[in-house]
Parts: sequence; structure tokens; C-alpha cells
Amino acid sequence: MSPSTGSPPTPPRAPPSSDLVVLDRDPFAGPPEEIASTRVLQTLVAGERVHAAPDA
Repeated sequence: MSPSTGSPPTPPRAPPSSDLVVLDRDPFAGPPEEIASTRVLQTLVAGERVHAAPDA
């Protein structure tokens, strides 16, 4: 317990991550049957690029 407030201390927070996927287009802008042809150009996990398409 924290002596000044009577409540338990706040646990440390994990650093923010920036997971992100970069697509070649908006998959929802066209007809539903074209969603599967959307390509992943880059993938970032915790701010690090873990995938890049050869032409990205």
C-alpha cells in the first residue's frame, strides 16, 4: 500500500508498441470478392520492420 493514499502502487506500464501492417490498397474500398487479393507491403512489430515485400 502506498502510505500517502492507502491504495496499492501502480504497476509499471509496458512501453508502447507500434504494430502496423501496410497494405497495397484499402481492402474494403472495392467489392468483397477482391479482399483476398490485397497484398501486405510491410509489417512492423514493436517498431521494427519484420516483413517487407520485395517491391515495397
